[in-house]
Amino acid sequence: MTASDRPQQGPGDAVTETDYAAASRAALVEALTHAGPGQPTLCEGWRTEHLAAHIVLRETSPLAVGLLLPPAAKRLQEKTIALGDAHADEAGYARLVERVAAGPLEGSLGQRAQDDGPVDSGAHGTADASPEAGGRRRSRGRVAGLVSRAAALLRRTPVGSTVADEVQLLEFFVHTEDVRRAKDRWAPRILADDYADMLYTHLKRRAKLLYRSEETGIELERRARPASRVDNSPVMVKAPGDDGRSVHVAGPAGELVMHAFGRRTAALVLEDVVDA
Repeated sequence: MTASDRPQQGPGDAVTETDYAAASRAALVEALTHAGPGQPTLCEGWRTEHLAAHIVLRETSPLAVGLLLPPAAKRLQEKTIALGDAHADEAGYARLVERVAAGPLEGSLGQRAQDDGPVDSGAHGTADASPEAGGRRRSRGRVAGLVSRAAALLRRTPVGSTVADEVQLLEFFVHTEDVRRAKDRWAPRILADDYADMLYTHLKRRAKLLYRSEETGIELERRARPASRVDNSPVMVKAPGDDGRSVHVAGPAGELVMHAFGRRTAALVLEDVVDA
């Protein structure tokens, strides 16, 4: 989101996290629309239609439980590829991006991901029609349905709504850049100061989780413009190991977000190894 893409508000209205999440969604939709189907992304193995399918499934399908439960991750990945492949033509892709723009609908979790017909046949073989296999599928479906309904109820609470906005703000920003930065020539967006502040605030809340698998310590330092209104002092998000070694990562808020989400080769940051 650039300075011209800030959330719309009336006179005297305060900009909320929900406003920024909505603006991030709009930026992602714009990037997907501009790129078109069949274009590369920074997500390995995914083209633009697969990234759009990922967002749709994440927000509307019980299979989204695969984002949290490793045993279900393979099924979610298969569904993502299948749904994207089924919408790889211009018209199908446009419908898929429209569903990204619409976001989740209350009470319809898992329904809208099936609106364009089944996507399970073909490339992934014929389903096992035995009674045992059918029972296993129904059992998995009930578990996924319970989890997704619980998630929908949680989103209606103040805490759940805040967490959802935080996740959307960061993920939509990263996925927008996944589309933009997969091209041979790209330039970083100039973000509005308050939007960059919000990105960095949310990043600091999640940084320990995002860097949990790093073998060294990680210290983040935001390079902010004078208009920033948040604390930008360096923050150690992962303590050094026994060897005392850590990595100091410095850059603008958006670039730190890209680094934290694993887009290391596309993040415009400075890294400095610090020994004990």
